Amino acid sequence: MKMHRTRGWAVLLAILTLCSTRQAAAASTYALECNANVQGRITVQLSSFRVQVGLPGGPATVNRQRPFELTAHFPAGRAYSAFQEAMERNELIHNCKLTETESSGPSGFRPSGAAGGATASTLEWTFTDGGLTSVAAVGSDGTSPTGNVTPQGSMQIVLTFQNMAFAARP
Repeated sequence: MKMHRTRGWAVLLAILTLCSTRQAAAASTYALECNANVQGRITVQLSSFRVQVGLPGGPATVNRQRPFELTAHFPAGRAYSAFQEAMERNELIHNCKLTETESSGPSGFRPSGAAGGATASTLEWTFTDGGLTSVAAVGSDGTSPTGNVTPQGSMQIVLTFQNMAFAARP
């Protein structure tokens, strides 16, 4: 009877290990690289992002170009001061490339023509002709309901661009 219980625990442990390994392997990483007039190249690892397509002035202005808004969150670091200075100088951001990389394919996306059901390993958004509309720093004392305290800081930038291209790369 003891041997059966031990084998059951071993099987359960093996399943949990496989599941945690699969989750770890499927984690996405996000990188943003922007080229500004004066600041030059600014590169940062993102914790999250949002891409939004809008209509300037609402749906009545269909003939006008649609702006693309990119909101990016990242940990405190040197990139924040570069974006802050670019914002203060009202610098033109020539282009930004947002890259999502995941070992099992970002968001399960399959590019057209992917052979054998393979998923893409990289998604790329390329934005051109834009600028910063907002730069913010957010801090928290990290207090949680469980009583753990881990102070946290997060940076946020919002950029608006006139053009966007999207590609999935294997």
